[in-house]
Amino acid sequence: MIKVFKKMSKYGWLYGVSIIFIFIQSMADLSLPKKMQVIIDEGITKGNDSMIWEAGFQMLLFAAIVSVSAIVASLLAAVCGSGLAKNLRRGI
Repeated sequence: MIKVFKKMSKYGWLYGVSIIFIFIQSMADLSLPKKMQVIIDEGITKGNDSMIWEAGFQMLLFAAIVSVSAIVASLLAAVCGSGLAKNLRRGI
C-alpha cells in the first residue's frame, strides 16, 4: 500500500484541488434550502416579488456553481486516476 501512495505523490496537488472543488460543490448545494426558505418566508408570505426574483437568481447562480464544481472535480479525479494507473502499469 505504501508503494501505491508513493506512485500517487506526483498527482498530490490535483487530489487537493479536487477536494477543494468537492467542498465548494457541497457548500453551494447545502445553501439552496436556505434560499428556498427566504423565498417562502420573505417573498411568498409577504408578497415581495422582488425578493422572490432575487433569491431565485441566487439559487440559479448556486446551481451553476454546483454544476461547474462537479465537472471540474470529476475531470481532476479522472486525470489523477488515469495517471496513477499509468504509473502502476509502468512499475510492473
